[in-house]
Amino acid sequence: MRRLTPCAHSPDNTTLYDGRSGYAGRNITQFETHTGMTSRNAVRVLLLAVVGMPILQAVLFWVSGLLTAMGDESAAGVLRHIGTAAAVLWLAGIVGLVVAVAVRVLQDDSSQGPPHEQQ
Repeated sequence: MRRLTPCAHSPDNTTLYDGRSGYAGRNITQFETHTGMTSRNAVRVLLLAVVGMPILQAVLFWVSGLLTAMGDESAAGVLRHIGTAAAVLWLAGIVGLVVAVAVRVLQDDSSQGPPHEQQ
């Protein structure tokens, strides 16, 4: 997490600056009103996890087989256990993604109001 400091060039010291151009010019109130992870961000993170975990599992399985072929059974066993943990996290990510998408859809439906009747 970056440390944000008031910008010296701001007349009322409400503009934050972190030493890079990324946060220059943004107001403190924009950061104070941030409520945490939104459902959109949660879906994005969970989607990346659900897509990335099988890739991690494949790499772990491959390296485990390589270590077995080299005669290092103990390290291969450790990687197989890590692969099992990755599979459990992948399943939890799928469940979380389904729940997060459902929450997102319900939020979108409630913001639109009741459907209009067609004549």
